[in-house]
Amino acid sequence: MKYRKGLTSRLQKLFGNLKGASALCLAARVGTEVKSFLDIGAFAVGLDLNPGKDNKFVVAGDFHKLQFPDESVDLVFTNSLDHVFDIEKVLGESHRVLKSSGKFMIDIERRSAVGEDRWSSFWWKNTEELIKLLKRAGFKLIAKKNINCLWFNEQIVLEKVRTF
Repeated sequence: MKYRKGLTSRLQKLFGNLKGASALCLAARVGTEVKSFLDIGAFAVGLDLNPGKDNKFVVAGDFHKLQFPDESVDLVFTNSLDHVFDIEKVLGESHRVLKSSGKFMIDIERRSAVGEDRWSSFWWKNTEELIKLLKRAGFKLIAKKNINCLWFNEQIVLEKVRTF
């Protein structure tokens, strides 16, 4: 509940009311992130490899190969970037499903050194290195903020700027 309230508050400050907007939450597990978007008026759905039985907020899927059409989503959110196996695929898929000027919001740990998290499969040395990678994938940075939310300590918001 604490994460939901914190994320909802951050979303409101960033975007205001998202009534009529669509949001896709990648690696959404039980759907807490989805509920935050719903709280401020967005049409939202989560995606996860294992959404669990009877999860009405999250559908089964892989963020390396999204089942959604091109340019169909206003906002993509994830706090699981460190769990991707192929970062180029995930960034390409996120870029593909975002509408023109769509937003990509990522909650991360500033650190990501090999071995710090046994569940991680993708690492970055620092936030600046990660942002350079995101820019090469067709995004521009529009906001970066320190946060104190569970294990996340930085929020990055980007905008889709070009197509491939």
